[in-house]
Amino acid sequence: MTVDRITRIRGAFERQFKNSSDLSNSFVKQIIGDNVIVEIGTFEGKYAIAVEGDFKQLDLTSTSLIDVQPISDSLHQGIVFTLLDEELLDIYIQFAYDLELLVKKDKSVQVGEVYNRYIFWQKMFKKVNQNISESIVKGLANELNLLLKYFIPTYGVTPSIKAWIGAENAHKDFAFTDGKWFEAKAINVGKNTVDISSLEQLESESIGYLTVSELEKTSPENEEGMNLINLINLVKDQIENEMILGEFYNKIVQLGFDMTITIKPEHKANTYRYILNDANFYKVDDLFPRLKKTDFSNAIASIKYSLLLAELEEFKIDYKDIEEGKYSGT
Repeated sequence: MTVDRITRIRGAFERQFKNSSDLSNSFVKQIIGDNVIVEIGTFEGKYAIAVEGDFKQLDLTSTSLIDVQPISDSLHQGIVFTLLDEELLDIYIQFAYDLELLVKKDKSVQVGEVYNRYIFWQKMFKKVNQNISESIVKGLANELNLLLKYFIPTYGVTPSIKAWIGAENAHKDFAFTDGKWFEAKAINVGKNTVDISSLEQLESESIGYLTVSELEKTSPENEEGMNLINLINLVKDQIENEMILGEFYNKIVQLGFDMTITIKPEHKANTYRYILNDANFYKVDDLFPRLKKTDFSNAIASIKYSLLLAELEEFKIDYKDIEEGKYSGT
């Protein structure tokens, strides 16, 4: 349904663009609320979204990618968002669709609330990136799978999205309010070691969990394998709060992806498919074989090391025991 609607919005943009002359303005209504009308089309010869409605003075912010201007004449009042870089049209169309959902969900929204939604979307407007490394793709696939299979069923969707801090360059991948933390690692099937890329990943005063998942790469045509667009949509479908959905998307963008990954199956990152095996959880406490900052001189800036999985068997525990709180605390 989402893809069909986005396709129709794209068609409406293209028709308006084709039918308009250079530097002309041409819009078609997209959705009508109680206080706003959202229209899509062209403004001064460029793709644009117009939001008509009364609003108090707003401090409008443009960027090098989106120009934001007030509409104010005898017939119309509102804001127009003009796309300055057509390479971002796919993301811009998603923005238009998001505004439609915003008004559809709450017919009473005001122009100011729509503008605030644009402020949130500013982070999403970035160049399409088809050169993400497979290791980054695999890491995201693993973390999305952990959300779906373990954390959302245990903690709920909102706490799980908020706990996903690895996407924000934190030292741990997941940190929950009950004190539990998880460091997620994705490895190839049969690999006997796991790489730790910094001292901070496993260092904490509280007990945490090293989570190791085997991902088996399969062909792009094998539908038994999961790709990012599948996993993203499975998480997205569980998110009811629009702000949490935006936070979820923003974390994906912070990892280096662009928003087209959520709607374009042909995106290079979506061509990687994996068979996702169950994760293994290892309790990280004072007995766990890890390196700490106190083991080294302050002159040591960074350290990477690898752990033999066969030597970690005594620390392996069932997720159910973690879930029930049998292994947690300080």
